[in-house]
Amino acid sequence: MTHLLERLSRALYITAGVVLMALAVALQAVALTIVGSSLLSLDRSVATQSMLDAIGLIVLGVASLEIAKYLFDEEVFRDRQLHRADEARRTLNKFMTTIIIALSLEGLVFVFEARTHGEGYLISAAVILLVDTLMFVGLALFQWLIRRAETIQVPRPPGAPPGAED
Repeated sequence: MTHLLERLSRALYITAGVVLMALAVALQAVALTIVGSSLLSLDRSVATQSMLDAIGLIVLGVASLEIAKYLFDEEVFRDRQLHRADEARRTLNKFMTTIIIALSLEGLVFVFEARTHGEGYLISAAVILLVDTLMFVGLALFQWLIRRAETIQVPRPPGAPPGAED
């Protein structure tokens, strides 16, 4: 039963990863068509807005691709559990860094859009960047705590072989 659940789980992760990759490619293609059509219009304001929209789509596509890559790396190709603190730290760090970068870029896009759309976008940009900063601080706190956890010596049970601290 456990083997069946593992195979089903792996199949679902593969499906999710493939779908995310396909959507990431589609987002990139849509971004290129938006920019291409806006440049053909020869209207500066339309082209500028289209490029900002395309940046948002590209950032979302890259974030989707990174999440798909994470799913394949951690759930499909590596048949391991995160038993050690350093493995959890590295895995979460890669994942959260991708999200933080995507949020930062989206906040930057909103700052540029505030120039043409008004203060509402500036407030949205400030909220996005505030959340992004809190996520960054949270990740730093997690890093600090997990590094401290790595230094804690766990006593071995009597009679356990060396290296069996997991």
